[in-house]
Amino acid sequence: MSGGGAVPDDAVRLEPRRQTPLYRWLSAQLLRFEARSRARGSRAARWGMRAIWTAVALVGLLLLVGPVVNAPLELDDYYSSAEDAGESWIARSFAADYEVQRTGDGRLELEVEERVQAFFPDGVDLDGIERTLVTELHGHDLRPELVEATLDGSPADVTVADSATRTTFAIAAGERLGGDHDVLLRYTLHDVAADVYDESTGRWQQTLDWDALGAEWAQGTLDKRISVTLPRDLDDALLRQPRASLAWLLLSTDVALEPDSETVDAVTYSATNDQTMPPYASFRLALNFAPGTFAMPPHTPLYWVMVVGPFLPLLVSGAVLLLALAARAVAWADARGRLWYVAQYGPQPDVSPALASHLWGGWRVAALVRAIAAYQRDRSARPKLLRELHRAGRVGDVAAARLRFRAAPERREQRQRGLRRSTAGVVRDGFLGAAVALPVLQIGLARQLSHQMPLSVYWWPLAIVAATAILSVVVIAIATSAFPLTRRGAFAREHLLGLRQYIEQARTAEQTTLRDPLLPYVVLFAGARDGRRIVERALDDAGVPRTAASDPTLLTGGRLAIRAVAILAPLVAILLANTVASPTVETADDSIFDADLAGDYGAFVRAFDATGELIPTADGGLAVEVEERLEMVVEDRHEVPQLLREWRDRPDGSRQELEVTTVEVDGAEVPFETGRRHGKAYLRTELADDWPGEHDVVVRYRLADAAAAIRTADGWRDAVTWTALTPDWDWNWSGVDVDVERVSFALRVPQDIAADAEAVEPLDAPSWTSEDDPPLLEATEDDDAVVYRTALAADDDQWFWLSQGMAGVQLRFDEGAFSSDGRGPWIRHALWQATPPILTVGTGVVALAAALIGVFGGRRLRPGLGRDAARWLAPALAVTQLVLFVWMTADASGEEWFFIWPGVLLLANLAAAVWSLVATRKR
Repeated sequence: MSGGGAVPDDAVRLEPRRQTPLYRWLSAQLLRFEARSRARGSRAARWGMRAIWTAVALVGLLLLVGPVVNAPLELDDYYSSAEDAGESWIARSFAADYEVQRTGDGRLELEVEERVQAFFPDGVDLDGIERTLVTELHGHDLRPELVEATLDGSPADVTVADSATRTTFAIAAGERLGGDHDVLLRYTLHDVAADVYDESTGRWQQTLDWDALGAEWAQGTLDKRISVTLPRDLDDALLRQPRASLAWLLLSTDVALEPDSETVDAVTYSATNDQTMPPYASFRLALNFAPGTFAMPPHTPLYWVMVVGPFLPLLVSGAVLLLALAARAVAWADARGRLWYVAQYGPQPDVSPALASHLWGGWRVAALVRAIAAYQRDRSARPKLLRELHRAGRVGDVAAARLRFRAAPERREQRQRGLRRSTAGVVRDGFLGAAVALPVLQIGLARQLSHQMPLSVYWWPLAIVAATAILSVVVIAIATSAFPLTRRGAFAREHLLGLRQYIEQARTAEQTTLRDPLLPYVVLFAGARDGRRIVERALDDAGVPRTAASDPTLLTGGRLAIRAVAILAPLVAILLANTVASPTVETADDSIFDADLAGDYGAFVRAFDATGELIPTADGGLAVEVEERLEMVVEDRHEVPQLLREWRDRPDGSRQELEVTTVEVDGAEVPFETGRRHGKAYLRTELADDWPGEHDVVVRYRLADAAAAIRTADGWRDAVTWTALTPDWDWNWSGVDVDVERVSFALRVPQDIAADAEAVEPLDAPSWTSEDDPPLLEATEDDDAVVYRTALAADDDQWFWLSQGMAGVQLRFDEGAFSSDGRGPWIRHALWQATPPILTVGTGVVALAAALIGVFGGRRLRPGLGRDAARWLAPALAVTQLVLFVWMTADASGEEWFFIWPGVLLLANLAAAVWSLVATRKR
């Protein structure tokens, strides 16, 4: 089908796909770039493109294996600097006076005067002093301006050296320094404050947080003084008292600053410290202003580089993918033929069925088409035909069919005959180079970030590495698969369209025979699965047997399933172990202490008293209303300490619908937040200002649905479980100078409900109590209620029990008395508790069975399901069982039933899996 002429009346028109304007524009730019590169020398341009991306990859490798940029000091650095402090000058005294001003445009300006008495020991060969300041803070350019510098009272020769984030004032003496010298520096900083969200108070504020010594203060320091002067209007804008802190490694102290002097116009705060501090100590000043106190400057370009930089390879990969898609859709699209076709009654003489399958793009059926054509030429090719017939359309043949299609000689023949064209050039080299170099660069950046933040906590660097790799794989697939038709190839494909039309109109598929020259084309147009059925029918009609030896290279659906399970099972187990807490592992007893919530330290409790009242509800259930009274001692700290409480509100899977109603401090209600952590409900106050000292705190909450069905040794019962305190509550309530002195809790129960109770017991009662010990739960009666109460002091013998277990009360009734949800919650909870042992043992049993196939089958196993189970499934499931076993027994002592027997099974599986691999290996 070639040549020109008018469009016949019976022609079928082909509507060309119109691409988006964006794709057309991008493709035009790529074509223009390709043309210019070829005009200047295609070979040189391609090598230049490769060199660019090779350089990018080398940068990534340098970031990956080379030195860490701006590496933070490690523990050894601190220790070694402390040991070598005498090898440099020592600051006998350091005094920094700050004056905060607000400029006419609302910006912050900080005037600084530093006085240092520097001592140069014998043996220190220095002729000057360097003072390094941070100049990039919170994305603001501090723009330090030197006002004055003196050495021993005389003007000093100062050299100012600026870098991206540092400014160094180098004071030169002109001679070797020894003994004591006085240094004075006056300079001005700008825009030191920043908008900061205070997680402890839950509000935004403008914070001036400045290290007076600086991050590169490599001197030992003796006496230290810091002061800050604020105009009255800025002093009134303070949200909290100014604070000063001194720290070195884990050692730190923090104090609130009190006014040192006051005038009509200004207030001065100051702090002093005479402790000898090693190099790289910090002496910080912190002031918190109300939002809007200062006008904030725009972020610096370096800030945006630091923000966008880690994502740059990912962003570039996204742009490269967009360009590749545009190139594939337009620049590398198939050429247009006539844009119409008519029915054709036979194939083109110069286009073989195998070549036609490549022009058609029928990679799933190309091997079968080739085998049919070979059989029609030579009947001895029947085994090959039967093998390809067995493979065609099966999932296990997808990868192999794709590889055979790309490696077939017809792929090269298409280009030799001008039916398709190569896309090789500078553009494709750019795509492939970017797809290789950008993931390497992204991995290098992730490695650098890992020294600034723990990747086990901050997961996003690894996520963008994975995303960049995925985009690169897609780009490689697009660049290597593009093989567009030429105009001549488009004519040949239109002929195939006409042949398909004839085959469909003539219903050839229903009556074709094994000798029919159109059979390869019928199969080509029908597709792999339908084509296989057509050939099977043709073989049966011709009386040709379809039996053939099994194909060991074919991955059947069952073999694919085994290999998929072998790959996915360990990954799913690892994901499960890292994202879901096993119910066989005890959660953090005090989730508040372990969760590192903002403000979680500094608010201590001396006494705790909780009173709950059991109340019938309108729907026939029971609720508990609780009032807690706490005598607290609050420290003065750099962040506002908050009251934190936690409760077990879902005992045995039931949902008690806990709701905190009010929190009062010294009779005044305060804001708070509630949530859930580690399977418990928690409360955290959001006090906005410091509140050091002693306070009386009241917390009121309600359990709206306190009754639930539980399974006991005596059968099903309804139970009301009130947990006043969770284990290890005293950890978070005790400080260095404050200990919990007394604890009490009581539950008031109406007399009619108490009379119906089958049992009333304390939670987690110890088994070692004797008859001489006082009762843990004392019952008293008043006019209309029975009060069950526990009250203990720190020196009581039963105090240890109170702090180690769940402290509270449980009442049990006949089943159905008060519970509205029935047995469902308890059963679901029990099933979840049993899930880890079931998964671990079940995986182990399957792994052992698969391993035994290899142990007993050995080298006699032919490629197939059995051998795949022995070599793939057995070791993979043994590893999966290992992961699940560790997940299930993370805090087991080794004596639990779910540790011993699954552990024995695990050891047997690991040995059997290794034995199976050895027994089934090929000679």
